[in-house]
Amino acid sequence: MYYFQCNKLRDGEKYQFLRDAFRTYDSSTLVGLARLPAKFIVTTNYDRALFDAIAKAQATSPLDYVYGDPDFPGVIFEEQFHVARLHGCAERPRTIQLTSAHYEAIRNDNSYIDVLTHLFSRTNLLFLGFSFLDPAIQLVLETVNKRLGPRTDGRHVALLPSNASGDFLARLERLNVAKVFYESTPDHAALWAAINSFSAATQAAAKPKGSPAPLGQARRYLAACYARVQMKHSLRPLAKTVVEGIVSQLLQNAQEGMTKDVLAQLVRGILRLDNSSASDLCDSALDALQADNLCTVTQKPSKTWTWTGPRSADQAIDSSIAKVAMAVCNRYVVHEGGQATSDVRKCVDEVVWHLVLKRGWDLGAAYASGRPPEDIDVEAVVARAGPFLSWKVIEALARTFTNLFRQPTAEEERELTALGRVSFALELILNTPRDALFHKEALPERIYLDANVLMPALTLGHPFHDIYRSVIQRLMDAAAEAKSTVEIVATSGILNEVISHRTLAEAEVKSYGQDALRSIATEIGLFGSHNVNVFVGAYSALLRRDPSLKFGDFLAKHAPYTTETELASWLKQKRIAIVEDAKADQALRAKISYELQKAFADELERGKRNLLLIDHDAAQLALLERDKQEGRRSLLVSADKRLRFAIGASQYPALAETVVSHIGLTQMVDLLVGLPEDQHDLGRLIWSSKVSTDTQQLHLYLLNRASAEYDEAILMNMGDVVEQIAAEAAESARHKNISFDFHDFKGREALLQFMQGYEDQFFAALREKIEKRLGEAS
Repeated sequence: MYYFQCNKLRDGEKYQFLRDAFRTYDSSTLVGLARLPAKFIVTTNYDRALFDAIAKAQATSPLDYVYGDPDFPGVIFEEQFHVARLHGCAERPRTIQLTSAHYEAIRNDNSYIDVLTHLFSRTNLLFLGFSFLDPAIQLVLETVNKRLGPRTDGRHVALLPSNASGDFLARLERLNVAKVFYESTPDHAALWAAINSFSAATQAAAKPKGSPAPLGQARRYLAACYARVQMKHSLRPLAKTVVEGIVSQLLQNAQEGMTKDVLAQLVRGILRLDNSSASDLCDSALDALQADNLCTVTQKPSKTWTWTGPRSADQAIDSSIAKVAMAVCNRYVVHEGGQATSDVRKCVDEVVWHLVLKRGWDLGAAYASGRPPEDIDVEAVVARAGPFLSWKVIEALARTFTNLFRQPTAEEERELTALGRVSFALELILNTPRDALFHKEALPERIYLDANVLMPALTLGHPFHDIYRSVIQRLMDAAAEAKSTVEIVATSGILNEVISHRTLAEAEVKSYGQDALRSIATEIGLFGSHNVNVFVGAYSALLRRDPSLKFGDFLAKHAPYTTETELASWLKQKRIAIVEDAKADQALRAKISYELQKAFADELERGKRNLLLIDHDAAQLALLERDKQEGRRSLLVSADKRLRFAIGASQYPALAETVVSHIGLTQMVDLLVGLPEDQHDLGRLIWSSKVSTDTQQLHLYLLNRASAEYDEAILMNMGDVVEQIAAEAAESARHKNISFDFHDFKGREALLQFMQGYEDQFFAALREKIEKRLGEAS
């Protein structure tokens, strides 16, 4: 602690000392502890002794969550085996919490409080191996006691020496921690003997796999929250509407009504809040519900609220779930030639419910950690839900779900968007209520748009154009209502990227020659319009509306610039300001660039990134740091999945907190100020799904091409043709070294030519089978 408080030492010297101080340790004594069948370990220590012990005991490496890292709040959602270091780590000494000033700050940190209350109320803890006189442990207990009081739902046990005494024993009782005593000796021999004996007996057991997502609580309130969101057609913060849904469910459960105090206690228990916060939420929710004539208040003899609205909340969500399930079954029958047997329908129903709940959990985890959500692995979910089905049926159903998420009809997109929004918001509020509901600084003052967000937002026809524009407009509207401003900016380096991207689009279309329209259709069919060049993808969408549209005319109208100067002028007309890269601290920019080059070394080597783009990212991050020093709340919005992680693992982890994904910004705006209900493009962001193999990707492509050419009646029972040609094409591509993950024109051209050849073969085989079937029918 002396080194933190000594003014004669520079920060670099202090941090180096702390690194060195925790570099030497003996992990051998912890091996027995590491063999215990725990699903996670929480510690206030700073070193890596536990990690070394786990490696020796289990031959595995747990995930590492550290307070002070931007992804720390995501520990609440983690399902894999992990270690959570509550007070920082020696490897990154800036994260270490050691002084009284540090402790005072984290007492009021919403993410820290949410993690502690989650541990004490949603998990079962075994306390051992520390002194309850340790200030770090006292901080944990004081914080939980203040926030939860005597109510902790978890069942906890503390192993204590027999001579333990003092006030902390009563505090453990208050926190629902049972006490188990062992013989007190200076070396705690009895405790370690018991641990080693137990771990030896369980050494043959499976390694801890973590915890499955606890989806039960969300399911209890999902129907009421969904019904409430569906009822509110005006622009309204999604977070507030979901809280109203929870309150409405509690009122419906009370046939005789309830007082606000009773209601607040229930909300306090569900969301693990203090009395004042729970009471404030109830006041707001009751006012809104009463204004919509859904509850009444009477004096009998105390003020009591009674639900007077419809008690059929389940009907709305059941209807939506049924529509999605029916869509899957219909596609399965038509596209895969399957039969919607009772087993298939049972599996599909269960998968839809599970996906809705699990996607909310995954979206909440990603949002809390500040990272983009992973794509959905549908096949794994279908396999778990349908163990009674053949693997061929499981693969076909997984393809059907993936196809639904990638190419939904307008009605299907509405249902998926509504289900995904509510599930996400509910999980976030249930698990991180303080961060979700009580932002101190809700809206940013300046937003930097990375090129991968700026271009779609401004290019009509791109699948994310409408949702990005809506998000930006809602931010501006909300700032105006709050009598403040939000500035949307792009850096000069990003202008260079946009012009380069436009030039590449022209070169790509020109290279296709006379077959341009077919080549574009093939590329879009394989990868989707959001996974190709922004301008090419947008053009393909407008081409469907106007088949005579020329690419040059499209650019002239929707991207009317060829130089950075012209682009800057055009952006200013769109109320987007330009910030010069030169305004950044150039020394810091160079250091950040070096850190990013190390993080992206593999992509640089494979040609997936270049130094110029890294330098542009470094400039944006350096400008964010400048804004932070000036007291300005700024964010960088980027669809780059690795950028936030790269800067978070560098020497500048605090900057990662200023980087949000395109999905994260959309969710933040929806939660805090609300999005228009017709923004169904949000569904494409929420339900992004991955294809497991090249064969599956080819199968989906050929299936969609056939659907565009033939009606459903003709395509019935043609699934075997699609499956055969897709398997042959994938095998042939492997033999010819044709990659679906190309990085240049040559790779794209080779893939598209290959695909067009197999497409011709596919349609010939399909026509032959159709003609044969029609001949047999006549």
